[in-house]
Amino acid sequence: MRISRARSKTAVGIIAIIAVLTNNWVGAAAEWVQQNSGTGNLLAAVHFADVQVGYAVGFLTVLKTPDGGTTWESMTCPTNQAFVSVFAKSATDVFVGRNGLYRSTNGGASWREIGGFVQDSSIFDVKFTSDTTGYLVQAGRIYRTLDGGDNWNLVFNSGLFLSAIDTPDARTIYVTGGITYDGMTQAHFARSFDGGTTWETVPQPGLSEVTASAWVGPREGYVFTILSSVFKTTDGGDSWVTINGALGEVVTDASFRDAQNGFAVCYSGNILSTTNGGIAWMVTPASESPLSALARPCGGTCYAVGNSGRIFKRIAKPEAEKLRIIGLNYNAAIGAVTLNVYSTPCKRYRIEVSPNLYTWSPVAETVPETSDWQFDISTGGQPLSFYRVVDLQP
Repeated sequence: MRISRARSKTAVGIIAIIAVLTNNWVGAAAEWVQQNSGTGNLLAAVHFADVQVGYAVGFLTVLKTPDGGTTWESMTCPTNQAFVSVFAKSATDVFVGRNGLYRSTNGGASWREIGGFVQDSSIFDVKFTSDTTGYLVQAGRIYRTLDGGDNWNLVFNSGLFLSAIDTPDARTIYVTGGITYDGMTQAHFARSFDGGTTWETVPQPGLSEVTASAWVGPREGYVFTILSSVFKTTDGGDSWVTINGALGEVVTDASFRDAQNGFAVCYSGNILSTTNGGIAWMVTPASESPLSALARPCGGTCYAVGNSGRIFKRIAKPEAEKLRIIGLNYNAAIGAVTLNVYSTPCKRYRIEVSPNLYTWSPVAETVPETSDWQFDISTGGQPLSFYRVVDLQP
């Protein structure tokens, strides 16, 4: 089953589709608002499992929000460390890392250490592409798990200094970083196009150390360098074009919704936004001390974290759209059904199926990034069943 941006399809009459609507709403203008984190400790990383549940970590600190940032609570800290990475596979299954990797399967109430890593070397980033497959970077070493995070195997020892993982799709993994010393600076770059089985490093003579990266497709992405420049690639990092050579900010983290719209947080404490692919940026002064990380659960809703326990939230509520099915395709050869939907992005929807219009069974839930999205049912779809999309008001 897959959720993605919709493509034009032709509806087939043998399948009945029902759209179930709840109350619509109109959002106010977006702005960054400081949250009450309950701590003065430095926060270095943040990640959301969904639009409601998220985790932020830092110096001797693990925080959790169950309600989209309205409240943050301090969770059990697995060890006395300054954590620099976090990934929440679900609301209850979360990983944090620094000098070791720790996993909680009960929402941060308790933790266990996962062994097998080099001692005294930081785990800078953790990313999962599915419930079973994940990657982490520990200096120049890249590890992969195929069993949901219980066991990790070294798949590439690059000999480089790498710090950030990007996974634009399940097969494509980029790991970026670099080093700056004695007046010299150089980007480091590794990639895999087969789900982490084989890897290669790509020399980047034209780039200084990469401090943040954001990918918007399997071959298209942006990097931000320590010399305050923004570069873009459309060939997976083989070549780069300067988008903005005088940004005036050291970006520490970035996230793009698509090739045009993105956000970045800076060492200065400013938050940047672009609507033209990084050429021009709007500056929002947010904090008097550095910001470290950015999380974007959906659309334009973002969270930024940094020094002194600061957490900022940007609330972007798009205009409500009428929920409707705009297309349907049935592939009889493989029994696959594709529903094309138009709806308000960043709200939760459930797809249900019924053989008789009396009893309904859930197939999946999703929070679409855009107004146009599609839902694919894999081989074995029932062409004579009824399908409906239920709008689950948050």
